[in-house]
Amino acid sequence: MLSGALRILAAAALIAAPAAAAAATATAAVAQAREAIAVDRDFLIGRWTDNNDCSVAVTFAGDGRFVTHDGRAGLWHLEGDRLTMTGQATLVLRIVPIDRDTINVINPDGSLGRSTRC
Repeated sequence: MLSGALRILAAAALIAAPAAAAAATATAAVAQAREAIAVDRDFLIGRWTDNNDCSVAVTFAGDGRFVTHDGRAGLWHLEGDRLTMTGQATLVLRIVPIDRDTINVINPDGSLGRSTRC
């Protein structure tokens, strides 16, 4: 016969197993959806903002140039999921698509940002 603590753990395991399976299925579905979004030049071309305010967006042009809302400009290049922006300095970011209009941005220091298309 199981002790009280073991019965509680066994019951928790029976409840947790379907929840864990559902979470794994959801995670796999999100990963599959992200894989379906090709992060390429065409994906990035346009205006993107970090704070949902399109008046302070960065514009990525098809010719490899970018311009910030305050007129600072430079060149951008995408290789795989690595976005290199070169202006007064060079910044290399990792882009992780969420959907066609939302990306997570992993900064050089490992911090995470989110940008949305305008």
